[in-house]
Amino acid sequence: LQELEELKERGCPLEIKESEEDFTVKVNTLLQSYITRMDPQGFSLVSDSAYVITNASRIVRGMFEIALNRGWSSATETMLEVCKMIERRLWSDAHPLRQIETLTPIILAKMELKGLTLERIQDLTPSEVGGLVDHPRLGHSIKEFARMIPYLDVSVNVHPITRSILRVQVEIKADFLWRDKYHGSVEPWWLWVED
Repeated sequence: LQELEELKERGCPLEIKESEEDFTVKVNTLLQSYITRMDPQGFSLVSDSAYVITNASRIVRGMFEIALNRGWSSATETMLEVCKMIERRLWSDAHPLRQIETLTPIILAKMELKGLTLERIQDLTPSEVGGLVDHPRLGHSIKEFARMIPYLDVSVNVHPITRSILRVQVEIKADFLWRDKYHGSVEPWWLWVED
């Protein structure tokens, strides 16, 4: 119970409003601490956490499929965002380079503190990037990691056929460095067009 309280205090960025007696507090705490990358140590919490994460991932993926099949684009986007947070163990507002486990938390915290966005990293020289994180030799690596974050160049052409029919042509080009070590063999994408 003490460890769960500690996880709630340190690993839950979103406020949990339910009373302590409610079982959803434990589920919410374990899910948030999992995304925050704070793993429980006690045997029963480790077991409970594995159960919660496995089922949460399946439930959210199912909700995503339901929203997608029913054409609810905003709900689909929200569920996809939650799916990605659980699968990648990364909050949606965190710096994208937190996906790269090679970078230390201290370096990542400095990048977030100084507002180093991916675009800004690309505009700076390796020595400038290294200087901003107080680690000059890492500048080149950070720039390369920033180029590995998936980025798409999308162009769309819309041509009316009749009053109620449009022809939509979408051209998508990958504009990032592919590394099997980090990306695996495939990178899934979702594209949907809404009225």
